[in-house]
Amino acid sequence: MIKLKDILKEASTSESYGQMVNMMKNGIPMIFPREEGKLQKKYYEKVMNNGDVGVFLQAIQVGDPKAKKLWPKVSKVIKKNIDDFYKEDIMIKQKLNTERNKM
Repeated sequence: MIKLKDILKEASTSESYGQMVNMMKNGIPMIFPREEGKLQKKYYEKVMNNGDVGVFLQAIQVGDPKAKKLWPKVSKVIKKNIDDFYKEDIMIKQKLNTERNKM
């Protein structure tokens, strides 16, 4: 997880829009691998279908300078979804543990 945060920080300060495009195409699926389960797929879709993320993706694909201004919102969306994912994952695991303990 530390490496992904470093990638996000580096891409956010980079003047290379290509790096931002690669980060969005490769970084988000690494954070939320869709093939690993419903929870990961849920949060992947929440991030990628977010309006701010969509506008940001369009801006970086065409090399629009507005992308730098949009990044703080996109970064907050990504971080919030990462936090929500871990909270929900922990709650699911706790629920499973309590069900096992009841048996």
